[in-house]
Amino acid sequence: MQASRRGYVAGMGNRANYVLVADGDWTLHYSHWGAVGLEFDLLPGPAAATRYIRAQEVVPPDRSGWLNDLWCEGGALLDLDRHVGLVFWLRSDPAERAAALAVLGRTWPGRRVDWAYGGLADLAEYVGVDPETVRCRHEPIAPQASETGQVTCLVTVTDPAGTRGYGLVGTGIEDIARLGPGVRTQLPDDALLDACPTTPMRGCHLDYTTRRAGAWTTEACVEPIERACADWAGWRWEWWEDDYERHVARVGDAVSIPPLDLTWALYTLPARLDRHRANDPVANARMVLAQLAQYGDSRPAHRCSSTSRWA
Repeated sequence: MQASRRGYVAGMGNRANYVLVADGDWTLHYSHWGAVGLEFDLLPGPAAATRYIRAQEVVPPDRSGWLNDLWCEGGALLDLDRHVGLVFWLRSDPAERAAALAVLGRTWPGRRVDWAYGGLADLAEYVGVDPETVRCRHEPIAPQASETGQVTCLVTVTDPAGTRGYGLVGTGIEDIARLGPGVRTQLPDDALLDACPTTPMRGCHLDYTTRRAGAWTTEACVEPIERACADWAGWRWEWWEDDYERHVARVGDAVSIPPLDLTWALYTLPARLDRHRANDPVANARMVLAQLAQYGDSRPAHRCSSTSRWA
């Protein structure tokens, strides 16, 4: 069974960890299905979110209870004492993510809700758990051009030849950073573009004339960017969080990046919320298993322990 933070998890589940902090203590919770649409379970406000988290499975607050950043596809921390929230989820349209965060700012009055750019590691560190507990070592994913035209990662390069853009799929900004300054020679020619069809989920700009680089994401990083770029001696890296407009400013007219359609995302949010409420992941899984059974033995090549949440 394989998994990828940049693609999909080849297994039935959309795993999430939740942390609830209250009265000076904290509990860790787990949901096998909670990652997809996680934002919709939080939108009604902190009281509803608290009830939802408490309804999830309570797991040990140690390595056996935490997922890792390979398997975890979403998470939330709610600190009832300090009125703080930390959230992240994966594979979300950037405009839809921005719309959800904007609504959270209204439905969580008097509370700060921050995006966990470090993913599950940020949640662990918040409650005093070593973030390395949930981190996995990942081999860099080689830059790959999209075969469908969908661009998830935009890498732009400025050097004496000018400024150019590469539309990639699957690759993370951490992957680009870990490949070192020689990464520009590994960017595929068939990924070259001068106009991004949609707003990507993440991106970075590499300026070889000034030795400065910047990176941003609307997801969560599987490795701290400062660690990923450790081999860029003499370079200065900037972390732009989700501010893709700083990327736009760096490339000027050389590569166009469309703005977020926040109006449309807000307009369609109620319908997406209704679909989430009507969704039954267990019924969906049973339907998939029934379809697989039509093609013969659908048992996996190896068995996992029934007590394992990674199965």
